Amino acid sequence: MGTVLASKTSGGQFSWIILLATLLTVLSVHAAGNLVNTYCDFVRGIDSKRQSDDRTIRLVTLLYAIPLALNTEAILHSNNTRDINVDRRAGCVTIAMLIGYRLSHVLFALLLFIPYILFVVGAINYSLWLLLPLITLPKAFELERRFRCKQLESIPRQMARLNFYFGMFYLFACFMSPAHRLPGLLPR
Repeated sequence: MGTVLASKTSGGQFSWIILLATLLTVLSVHAAGNLVNTYCDFVRGIDSKRQSDDRTIRLVTLLYAIPLALNTEAILHSNNTRDINVDRRAGCVTIAMLIGYRLSHVLFALLLFIPYILFVVGAINYSLWLLLPLITLPKAFELERRFRCKQLESIPRQMARLNFYFGMFYLFACFMSPAHRLPGLLPR
């Protein structure tokens, strides 16, 4: 997302070398974080062998991340809801455990569908390209129905797949939108 948005404001200057180096670094740090998290979960008995710039930030950057963050949180929440009993035995406390299944379903639905609402609002106010991620909406409805019916086993994995396509369509929507039609990128 950052690459697409930066390319819109950099005056045509783009470096594939910087992009590839950044991707390698981000993927390495993310993988290391996942590895440490998985190791700690394994040591604590939560998982088993089978599961398992200039330092400034603009507010607009965070705003562009909200749809992806909510969608990603839906993945984590579906995983926590599926694993309530395993986590309870391991002594963990999760939001899903605290609020119970019914409210977990409500939270999951909010995390899942608010990004789509944001894209509709964005399309109305800024660029019609922001409707592109809505291509994934039928799958989102299917996953919400399966969650509601307590068919949770594969939802985290399928949510991750949905998040990938959702993110790709979001990136393409931002890429295709003229910079002046995207909120907060260019000074008014």
